[in-house]
Amino acid sequence: MASGFRCVRDPDVRAFAAAAMDWLVRDPVRNTVPAALVDGALRGGIERAGTVYLRVVHDGATAAAAGTAIWTPPRAMFVSVPDPAVARFLGGHVASGALAGLDAVNGADDELDAFVDGYGAAEVTGWRSRLHVLDALRPPVGVPGSLVEATPADLPVVVAWVRAFSAEAGTDGDEAAAQAGARLAAGGLCWFWRVGGEPVSFLWRTRPVGGVVRLSAVYTPPAHRGHGYAAACVAGASARALDAGAQRCVLYTDLANPVSNRLYARLGYVPVLDSSVRRLGVPRGYHRG
Repeated sequence: MASGFRCVRDPDVRAFAAAAMDWLVRDPVRNTVPAALVDGALRGGIERAGTVYLRVVHDGATAAAAGTAIWTPPRAMFVSVPDPAVARFLGGHVASGALAGLDAVNGADDELDAFVDGYGAAEVTGWRSRLHVLDALRPPVGVPGSLVEATPADLPVVVAWVRAFSAEAGTDGDEAAAQAGARLAAGGLCWFWRVGGEPVSFLWRTRPVGGVVRLSAVYTPPAHRGHGYAAACVAGASARALDAGAQRCVLYTDLANPVSNRLYARLGYVPVLDSSVRRLGVPRGYHRG
């Protein structure tokens, strides 16, 4: 493996945050996922059992962070390694068998290209996404209704809708449903677009981390689609987050869904980077005993 770096496996999220959070929020847009995961765990949210917190550090006196990886089996490991040399080193570290059972990685395509170069073998799965950042908000015109914060009393609806969203997106509905209560109790994170008092669209967002808020789980029941409610909900929640002090709003879209990509572009969201999940194959240099 490349010289000049080493990997440190932190015992828990607090140790990881103390060593890596400042590095993550230097680029809070690119690192929105790991930064929000750490922030949520530190605030007493649901910390996923068995999570591995891994840092790549410079192999010198300061041991400064140069990249991170967060893995909660059986999910893909989310890597943040913008320096190609660091990404290749991390790929080689994983190829050595340091993380038994890891079979997939998630992250920005440019970072994963270098990671795979160090690892030796991987393939892109069907899931590819694009990260967007809000440039100048352009709310839709003429959509009836208003943005209303969801409350703990809305838990049954929120659980049902995030499960439906997860089913359509092919993600873990049980995990999303388990987060709903904590997000509602935190306040300011879950929002409905309501028409005549009836909820017709939904999303939730993160707290600001490094000034960045990420919107996700945007869901409109099929019976209410085609009226601009999702666009209005996203625009309203984006404006509310900025008014509350966030510096930037971001969101991911499924690259296989041209409708959502066009919708967010009309609202003023512009693409930043593409991401993917890559299934790990047999690493370079592996020899069966």
